[in-house]
Amino acid sequence: MDANARVWLIDPPRAAVYVEQDPIENLRFDGDQLVVRTSTSVARWDLGSGRRAPVSSWANESHNLGYGIASADGDHVVVPSADGSMELRAASGPPLVLRGHRGLVTHVEFARDGRAVFSSAVDGTLRRWDTATGTGAIVLEVTTPIRGFAVARDGRIAAQAGDLAYLIDPAGRATKLGKGGKWCIDYAEFEPVTDRLITHRCDNNLAIIEGDRMIPLSTGGYTASRIAVSPDGRWIAGGLVDRTIRIWSTDTGQVVDVLHGHSDFVFDVAFSPDGSRLASASYDKTIRLWDLKTKRHRVLRGHTAGVMRVVWRDPDHLVTGSSDGTIRLWDAPGLELPSAADIAHRLDAATTARIALDRPATGRPTARGT
Repeated sequence: MDANARVWLIDPPRAAVYVEQDPIENLRFDGDQLVVRTSTSVARWDLGSGRRAPVSSWANESHNLGYGIASADGDHVVVPSADGSMELRAASGPPLVLRGHRGLVTHVEFARDGRAVFSSAVDGTLRRWDTATGTGAIVLEVTTPIRGFAVARDGRIAAQAGDLAYLIDPAGRATKLGKGGKWCIDYAEFEPVTDRLITHRCDNNLAIIEGDRMIPLSTGGYTASRIAVSPDGRWIAGGLVDRTIRIWSTDTGQVVDVLHGHSDFVFDVAFSPDGSRLASASYDKTIRLWDLKTKRHRVLRGHTAGVMRVVWRDPDHLVTGSSDGTIRLWDAPGLELPSAADIAHRLDAATTARIALDRPATGRPTARGT
């Protein structure tokens, strides 16, 4: 024996690569097609054929703020301008200019059905725009800048203006949720499974808001880059800047698990369709696939820069987007431990090298690996 250990990669995860060139900022499936937003454009990808269909681009346009927001189906894009106006672009037809705000736009979000788009600004207004006609109406008007808002599937809107948090019902009636402290919200979202309001608070912790009940989710004071909800709605997972993934119970708010493994910020997390696995994407250029019961995980490598987004295409495939400007479609590897016989068989198939027992370890090899 030569006192060395050798490792063979016997089950490498496979990935198809699609090139966007600019950093990937968001991925979302619309049916079988992938809607991709980069730092300069929105496009739709057919991953089966590898065909890319451009939707909109705002590169090298001096009049706008350098970003665009796409609807869930990718058919509409809003590009804000420095004067408070916005351009609503559709997959077909001329763009519509949306005018009404008297100050910088702070947030833009489409209704889930794509029929309306909402915008807020430092002028203290929250407006609703019809995506077919471009007509607008004021939803909320206050005396302080509106910092952000979120739109629910049922039409509710949560908004943050100054140190006040508001909830607007589908009929347009606004009520105050609370003020200051625990109601200081950096970012809010309605999660897609049960339409509950999740707030990312100014103290970096999270909270679930259900009616007049608040369920705190402790992050230990670390920012959660992105969250995901299990398909049955029982668990929330968050990717944190402390390089961990936390999983909370949506009933109690208690931390039920903390997953360690990434060596840098965790940017995104996604539950598998059956909820048994979790995928995570990190600035460390890797994706990790976790078995939530056994805590075993696999590492997927291939991106050359931080991985910003991860989504499941189906139970057997993951899609990731990176700052390296590429999208990768991965075969989701198995997480079961192989048997000793299986390992021996795979190693035997991976090399033809043999040890000559009658020769010194330092002698010339009698066979070469292939």
